[in-house]
Amino acid sequence: MILKYINITAKQKYPVALKARNFRVATGLAFSVFGLGAAFGHIRDAVLHNNYSPYNVGPVLYIGDILVPVMILSLLLVRGILLTRTARFTFN
Repeated sequence: MILKYINITAKQKYPVALKARNFRVATGLAFSVFGLGAAFGHIRDAVLHNNYSPYNVGPVLYIGDILVPVMILSLLLVRGILLTRTARFTFN
C-alpha cells in the first residue's frame, strides 16, 4: 500500500500530495467540460443563427474552446498512465 511509505502524522489523514493530485484532475476535468460545452454553444449559434462573428467562430473557438481542453484532457490521461506504471514498479 502506498500510504505506508509516506510519513503521516496522527492529525493528517491523507498526505498533501495525494490531495493535490485529485485537485488537479478535478480542476482539469471541470475546465475541459466547460470549454467543450462553450465550443458546442458557439458552433450551435453559428449554424442555427448564422452568427459568424470573429469572437464566435474565430480563434476563440478553435484555440480556447477546443484545443486547450483537449490538450488538458490528454495531458491528464498521459499523467494518469505514467503514474500507474511507475507506481506499479516502485511500490511492489
